[in-house]
Amino acid sequence: MRILHIKKFDEKISNFIFRLRNKKYVIINSLKQNKILRKEHNKWLKKFLSKKNKFFVLKIKKNYIGYIRIEKMRKNFKVSWALLKKYKNKKIMSFALQKITDKLKLNYVALIKKNNYPSIKVATNTGFKLSKKSKTYFTFHK
Repeated sequence: MRILHIKKFDEKISNFIFRLRNKKYVIINSLKQNKILRKEHNKWLKKFLSKKNKFFVLKIKKNYIGYIRIEKMRKNFKVSWALLKKYKNKKIMSFALQKITDKLKLNYVALIKKNNYPSIKVATNTGFKLSKKSKTYFTFHK
């Protein structure tokens, strides 16, 4: 598996992110549960990449399989991720997130819906600690 650090807008990668983000199982586990429109997605990604944010795409052979998004907040960096269903339960996301968060020594925060057990497992496997519980989601820090 390769972890690609995306620094500039790329149409092919944008299309992959768009399709993955709009998959039903990704929307269900997202804090924002609305479908994304392609035009707005491309505009958002270009703006996201122009700031102090980080975007990584996971690739096996010639196939994109997931992404990790790190967004600069005030004092922290909000991290979120998504993976194609057929690659889940193989510790791929845990490996990639561990590698990225260990390399980039930042203050990370992850907001994860309470019933999103796979993402909770990824967070705990990579050293994130539960710091807050709300009605609908957990806050993890690393």
